[in-house]
Amino acid sequence: MGLGLGFAEGEGPRFERPLRDERQIAALAAPDPAAELRYVLDAVRQIRRELHDRVPLIGFSGSPFTLACYMIEGCGSDDWRSVKTMRHSEPICFTASSKSMRAR
Repeated sequence: MGLGLGFAEGEGPRFERPLRDERQIAALAAPDPAAELRYVLDAVRQIRRELHDRVPLIGFSGSPFTLACYMIEGCGSDDWRSVKTMRHSEPICFTASSKSMRAR
């Protein structure tokens, strides 16, 4: 999505270019899984084949709000100051009815 996602050992996800305003949020483009994330889909298919339906395959991703918090803050936080600031200064960014969300 162009935010420069990386992982540091023992730190969790970090974004080089965190989101700071509605304009940046509106400019986000979701990747096409079949084209840009094919390796993920291929890995899931391979794992499912190897499991032979003996055990369920469970994947994990944070909730949309959790992911948004990391994308706004840039990394994990004790106080989530950037998220709280944006929530109060640009509340439209936190509503499903915002213009940037309706445009999708």
